Amino acid sequence: MSVLSNDSSRDDIPQDAVAEPARFLGDIHRLRGVAILLIVATHCVYFFQWSAHPQLQGALADLLDNSTVLFVFISGYLFMHGSGRFSYPRYLLGKLRHVILPFLVASIPAVALELRHGSLAFAAPGLHELSVPAKILYLLLYPGAHVNYALWFIPVVTVYYLVSPLMLWVARQPLRYALLCLLVPVSILMHRPSYAHDHDLALALYFLPVYLLGMWCRQYRQATLAVIERHFTWFAAAFGAVFVGHLMLSGHHGKYTFTQPFEFHGQGAIDWSFVQKLLLLPLLCGLAWRWRHLRLTVLDYLADVSFTIYFLHLYVIFFASWLWHWRTPEVSVAGLAALFAAAVLLPCAVATSSRRLVPQWSRSLVGS
Repeated sequence: MSVLSNDSSRDDIPQDAVAEPARFLGDIHRLRGVAILLIVATHCVYFFQWSAHPQLQGALADLLDNSTVLFVFISGYLFMHGSGRFSYPRYLLGKLRHVILPFLVASIPAVALELRHGSLAFAAPGLHELSVPAKILYLLLYPGAHVNYALWFIPVVTVYYLVSPLMLWVARQPLRYALLCLLVPVSILMHRPSYAHDHDLALALYFLPVYLLGMWCRQYRQATLAVIERHFTWFAAAFGAVFVGHLMLSGHHGKYTFTQPFEFHGQGAIDWSFVQKLLLLPLLCGLAWRWRHLRLTVLDYLADVSFTIYFLHLYVIFFASWLWHWRTPEVSVAGLAALFAAAVLLPCAVATSSRRLVPQWSRSLVGS
């Protein structure tokens, strides 16, 4: 039985490629649309001042921040889904064309702005004296330092691409569960590295258990869905308890970060944001599975163009900052809704136009 079959429960992964293509997983694909909406919403929330509504800001930060966990989980899930026909050279070529190339295209305006106007990215000793090519390379390796800081995710996930054969080897080992049980506490205790610094490998370690969890959930897809269906109420109760408890008892809200290992700056030793998002995963997977037969055209479209939204939405927010003369406005329902709509719809328009004008190059240019 192939690991690609819908009722696979085998402990191993086929050593040789299989002829049939992987079945499209509509429920997991839809989660991309949910994940990108949460990520855009996070960045829109931080655009505004919340001095009149600090409790609401804390609640939104706790609910939305660190939603990258969802994207990493989906990446691991879909990687495992296609592993039966895995070919390392073909896999890397596909990622180069459909992830790295649009990343480079999306980086051009941000890198140009940093080089033209100067940046805090080069304020550290030794960086300001770098040559222009070296500065460009630095911003491509650590894009969290420029205005389109969401692009930090691409160098990090590229680490997983490069070690993908090792990932598949780990998935065949009897001790893979022990590894997962070890890595989750490591991430919870280490906290999320700051993406504006040279922490790509530390970020890759932080998100590694989520990627492996996605692989594991695909490997045991039917068993995992059965557990989620059976205990959905308990997962919902656990998520609600962590969310409400953290909101009421903690003075820190949003993601837990560090610039130096084990320096938590009063945030606390437990990364409750990571715990909460782990508990959110079964809820979203369960809902996506229950609603897989519903016609959700808009969500399906957002999932299709999620990478374009991801690549471009911060440029929309950056433009809004320029229109506001770099001041941070006080939040309003209308302002937040307008910014969120623009940050989603304008990249959607770019994706639609690209697909119509250059369909053969669209995924390489804008990711969709």
